[in-house]
Amino acid sequence: MYNEHISHTVFDIHKSLINTELIYDDRIKNCSKTFSRMNGIGFDKIVPHQCHLTKICPICKISQFKIYHDQDLRDYRLLRNSFDNPEVLFLTLTLRTQENNNLQQVIRVLNKCYNQLCQSYIWRRMKKENKWMYVTKVLEIKTSSNKFHPHLHLHLGFKNKTMTNEEMRRSLRTEWIKQTKKFNVTSDHGVHLRNIHHESELNYIRKIDHEREVNDQINRDFFKENESDQMRRLKERIESEDITHPEHQKTSRTQKDPSYSIGELEKLHHSYLTDGNFKHPHISHESVQKQLRKIYGYLGKKKTVTTNRSYSPEFKDLKKENKHENIQILP
Repeated sequence: MYNEHISHTVFDIHKSLINTELIYDDRIKNCSKTFSRMNGIGFDKIVPHQCHLTKICPICKISQFKIYHDQDLRDYRLLRNSFDNPEVLFLTLTLRTQENNNLQQVIRVLNKCYNQLCQSYIWRRMKKENKWMYVTKVLEIKTSSNKFHPHLHLHLGFKNKTMTNEEMRRSLRTEWIKQTKKFNVTSDHGVHLRNIHHESELNYIRKIDHEREVNDQINRDFFKENESDQMRRLKERIESEDITHPEHQKTSRTQKDPSYSIGELEKLHHSYLTDGNFKHPHISHESVQKQLRKIYGYLGKKKTVTTNRSYSPEFKDLKKENKHENIQILP
């Protein structure tokens, strides 16, 4: 029976992926298994040695997401506090997907369409007329049992937006259809645009539900071999916290063929391994493992880029001026 409320720690998921050799890189296998003590004025803490392979390692992914999210937040606050009528829009660009498609090939097409969009007159006009300040782009990979659905999420920060959202959406949709038609991947719902009204909405671009700093987490397996009084006290403190995987999202069960994020697949894989009665209504354990292997194979490539930022000259200067300031959001 499927239970979407089962809670798993990121370390449990990490261990399950290693045990089934979905992850076989020694650096990821040994991530956070040894520790160092950091001493400073007013603090004393133990930090794990991480692998920093943030695109695959479920442990390091959390801390990297936190870094990215902090930058998203800082850009948003700086824009809001620096101008009278700024706006931040959330743009999603998708393709029509086909069964048994090749992940690498689909992402290559997605990136080509996006690059052509950015070079188009419509995109350049939109940025100029609305006085663009920054663009943050994030690749999200979702999958069902037999096809991949990669898409792009973007934050568009404007100093003084003069076009309406509908004008922007129509213009972007026209250009996106033009580019995606070249590859026969045009979707009826390929462009979605809306305003971001509050900084809490920034989380969606990275699917952060419960971000945690891994530097403050201790691998439970480590304690089993190091039962000093100090370690036992730390263990009690850490185990009293619920360390939740950052990408755990509820998936609609009303869909015939729902799609899943990487984090959801990892959680499903762990559930299949640890619960003999677990059975998901839409995706088998074999399909979960097959899709994870393909995703890890793509993300493991050195040149794979999942996040990109670009800033206008004006906003770059603003960032330099406020580099060391703690920017607070205005009410």
